[in-house]
Amino acid sequence: MMLATALGLVTGVGLLLCLMALLQTSPPLWIQIAPYIGSTLDTRSAGQRAVARVSDKLLVHRPKSLWGSDHQVTRLLRQAARAQDLSEFRQQQIRFAGLSTLGVGAWLVLRMASPGGISPMPGFLLFLLAPIAGGWYAKWTLANAASERVARIEQQLPTVLDLLAFALAAGQAILPAIKRIGLTCGGDLADELAEVVIAVSTGTPLAEALNDAQARVDSEAFSRSIRSLVVALERGTPLALVLRAQADD
Repeated sequence: MMLATALGLVTGVGLLLCLMALLQTSPPLWIQIAPYIGSTLDTRSAGQRAVARVSDKLLVHRPKSLWGSDHQVTRLLRQAARAQDLSEFRQQQIRFAGLSTLGVGAWLVLRMASPGGISPMPGFLLFLLAPIAGGWYAKWTLANAASERVARIEQQLPTVLDLLAFALAAGQAILPAIKRIGLTCGGDLADELAEVVIAVSTGTPLAEALNDAQARVDSEAFSRSIRSLVVALERGTPLALVLRAQADD
């Protein structure tokens, strides 16, 4: 009975908070325009700032977490080409954890109110595991998106290397050839090459831009091709032959 009361109380509080968030009125105009005029004033209330500090310390800024280490999550974000940073993804995990907890809590309350009921211990364990499962689900979707994107890049790699080798054999320089492929071809690898061209246009050396792309993708096949291309650039080896050999490999 006490467990059912506690679960009902937690669920009720969660639903009340959701309702308050939906019914919350718009903030004053000076708060809305503050980010657009360069104001660094923290417009949140003292309670909101305190909650943010506690959540950041306990859940967001955690080098090691049940939901994946910071290094692992950052690597997956790069591979998936997500616009999120680590802090934003941790906050997404917190939202997933809260939603899963509310869902499990509501299900447990309904189950306990039914004739069959549920044993207190399994219900308590489900309630404890719900936020962990919610955060892991967010990480699993990210890892799935990252692995699919890396697989697509590896599948497109031989064709793109062949096109680069053909352009270089026709007398085109390496950077214009990369730019042409990035503009005319579609796919994730072409997007990475377009990022390389953008980096070079802003002053980054070509070898450094290629190494940055290698670090973002973090694929053995792609890294091997980039390393060979960078070494050929440094030693003056004919690039067309190197790219053709990499495509055949």
